[in-house]
Amino acid sequence: MNNTFSAHDVRRISVEACRDPRSVSRFLRGETVRPTVAASIEAALAKLGIARPSPQVATHGPTEGTP
Repeated sequence: MNNTFSAHDVRRISVEACRDPRSVSRFLRGETVRPTVAASIEAALAKLGIARPSPQVATHGPTEGTP
């Protein structure tokens, strides 16, 4: 599943959270951000009614037994 957000959405979230758009982008990609930053972004997502992205599952190629 690909969680892509438009630049407009990232900006809306960053304004609501009072955070830098680069921090919002890192959070939305599942990268590490400070807990206070994550909390403000999560609150902004809830207020704007935007679903929190699901964590990405790392894949390393086909598993054994698959064609």
